[in-house]
Amino acid sequence: MCAPVDKNRSGEEATVHPRGFARQWAMAELFEDALRRKDTYGAATCLHIMSLTANRAKLEPLANRILERCNVNPEQAKIIQGFIRLRPQ
Repeated sequence: MCAPVDKNRSGEEATVHPRGFARQWAMAELFEDALRRKDTYGAATCLHIMSLTANRAKLEPLANRILERCNVNPEQAKIIQGFIRLRPQ
């Protein structure tokens, strides 16, 4: 995955490794930011990435927060709920 680099922004530089998983704290920060912006796609993308290392019990509260805070239509809600239901316990 490749993201454009904005040279006008300051802060820490990202390090991309060829394998491994995203750090949980980084994903949680991105998830919270997506919820603040009511960005359904961004929050769901974070949820998907977090699902690589988390079980259903940890993902359910996050999915519920997406449903509560973002403008999710009924079809999107079914997809999110089904995705969580299919995760290992």
